[in-house]
Amino acid sequence: MIRKLDLTRRNFITSSAAAAYAAMPEGSQRYQTFQLDIAKTVNVHEAQHSFKRFRMTIRPDMEWNWMVECFTEELQKFYEAFENGKRPKLGIQMPPQHGKSWAAEDFAAWLAGKRSDLKTIYASYSAGLGTLRNRNLYRLFNNPRSQEIFPDFVIEQQGYVCNTDLIEYCGEVGSFRNTTIEGPINGMELHLGIIDDYAKGRAEANSKKQRDHTWRWFTDDFMARFSQDSATLVLCTRWHIDDMIGRLAQKEKRLRQIKFAAIADQDVLADVRGHRIRALYPYCEAGHGAAWRSPSPVRSPQFRHSSQDDPRDRRRCAG
Repeated sequence: MIRKLDLTRRNFITSSAAAAYAAMPEGSQRYQTFQLDIAKTVNVHEAQHSFKRFRMTIRPDMEWNWMVECFTEELQKFYEAFENGKRPKLGIQMPPQHGKSWAAEDFAAWLAGKRSDLKTIYASYSAGLGTLRNRNLYRLFNNPRSQEIFPDFVIEQQGYVCNTDLIEYCGEVGSFRNTTIEGPINGMELHLGIIDDYAKGRAEANSKKQRDHTWRWFTDDFMARFSQDSATLVLCTRWHIDDMIGRLAQKEKRLRQIKFAAIADQDVLADVRGHRIRALYPYCEAGHGAAWRSPSPVRSPQFRHSSQDDPRDRRRCAG
């Protein structure tokens, strides 16, 4: 039998509904139906305010480990700082294929549902990646779970653009636009700027000419588009210490950096179930193939607040 829910602090549940629920005999068909309806209402309310709950709701099959837990919490704090007018700048560094673009999609969808008056510009090294993010976001907006959380959020109506470059939010001035690094964004306002992988790989990152081009576009074009209340999110794989995030850290002392090393150094080793763990997606030494899935926030990556680059970053963050 499902235990009765505690509604004492659920101020979004009406007092009459709470009283009716309390009076119902447990085990009855009506009680079980009402129980599910209440649980659904509670989850929707929590997902509207919690990025973690939102992600768990729209992606019920997603593997949830300490790394996902950690940078999901960081993005929640990033949003709260943005809402408080602190103009936050957050850089998350991790190896390829560890879910950073997925997190960017989810965050853009959650922000659009909460604040459809905001304009987001997403930039990456490839037009194809931008189009992929756009299509994935379109599917998220039309996901029944997402629509249940934000029922008033609507796209794709007459008079509003919805294509592979731009999605306008109906009834509001907000939008999601995807472009490329060095792509044209003149005349476009933005509140949230997301840069996801500004370098294609090591060969491009090793070119000083290309690094200079990227930096000029970021400082002269991208940053010039920001409104008074804005936020900057950079997700990347580090290939060079003199790359865009490295230069930004030197210039912007408020930049918060989160670094997930593919293979941990001695100072960030975690002890899990009696085994020494080094990798982001670790395997226990005993019982090969038994991946650790604990969501414990205690096991967290190394946090660096200094704007000075660690010379070991070539090895720690390159993936």
